[in-house]
Amino acid sequence: SILRLWVSAFQGIDKLEMWAFMEVVDNGVRFLGILILFLTGRLTVLSVSLTYLLSSAVATCVITYKAFKQFGFVRFKPMFLSRKELIESSHFSLNFLGTTIFFQVNKILLARFSSISSVGIYSYAEKVFSIFINLLGAFQTTTYSWFFRYGKNVKKEKFVTFSFKIVLLVLIYGVLSGILVFLTAPLIVKLVGSGFKESILALRILSPYPLLRGIAIVLGDMMTGKDYQKDRMIITWIGAIINILLNLVLIILYGWLGAAIATMVSYVIIIVIEVFFLRRKGLLYKQIQGRDE
Repeated sequence: SILRLWVSAFQGIDKLEMWAFMEVVDNGVRFLGILILFLTGRLTVLSVSLTYLLSSAVATCVITYKAFKQFGFVRFKPMFLSRKELIESSHFSLNFLGTTIFFQVNKILLARFSSISSVGIYSYAEKVFSIFINLLGAFQTTTYSWFFRYGKNVKKEKFVTFSFKIVLLVLIYGVLSGILVFLTAPLIVKLVGSGFKESILALRILSPYPLLRGIAIVLGDMMTGKDYQKDRMIITWIGAIINILLNLVLIILYGWLGAAIATMVSYVIIIVIEVFFLRRKGLLYKQIQGRDE
C-alpha cells in the first residue's frame, strides 16, 4: 500500500519513471534472492516467501527515500473525507474490487466444481498471458493520467483523437501478441513439460485475451477521464456477475474450457456495453463543425 501511495504521488507530477524504477527494484531484489536460494540449494516455500517480503521492504524503503527527497518530509495526519470525496473514492475502490473478483473467480470455481488438473491448466495459460498483460499494463499506466488531462482540459475532438490513438496501439499489440501465443503454444508448453499438453489448447482459446482486456481497459479509461467512473464501476460489476454465472454453468459442463469461454464472453459483453455508453455520450466520434476543419 505504501509503495502504491508513493507511485501515485509521483504519477501526479508526471514522474512516471518512478513507477518503472519501483518495479525494477522490487523484482530485481526478488530475482536475486531466489537465484541465491537456488544456487545454494535452499529454495523452499518459506525462503521464497521471506524473499518476497524482503524485496517489498527494500522497494518500500528506496521509494520512500525518493519521495522524501522529492516532496520533503511528509507528515501523515488523520483527516476526514468529504461526502463527495468519499463517494468518488468508493467508485474507484468498488471498481477495483469488481475487477479482482472478475480475475480470480475462474480459478476458485474451477477448484470447487472441477479438478485440480483443470486449475493447473487454466492457471498456466493465465500466467503465460500475464507476461503480455503486464507489458500492456505498463503502457496503459503511462497513458492513464493523460486521459484525465485530456478529459478535463481539452475539447472533445482532441480527447477522442488521443483515445483512438491509444485504442489503435492496443489493438495492434493485442492482435500481434495473440497470434504469437497461438502459433508458439506447443513450444511454450514444451518448455514446461509433457504434463501440461492440454494447456496448448487453453493458450490458443485464450489468444484474444490481451486484445479484449486491453480494449476494455482503454474504453474504461476514457470513461474515467470524462468523469464517468461510477458508470465504469457498474459495468465492471456487470461483467464480474456475468462471468460468475457463466462459470457456474460452463465449468460444470466443460471444466477449464468453460472457464476460458466464460472469460472471453464476459470481456466481449463489457466492451459492447462500454462502446454503447461512450457512443451515447458522443465520445466515439468527432463533431465536424465545418468542411475546412
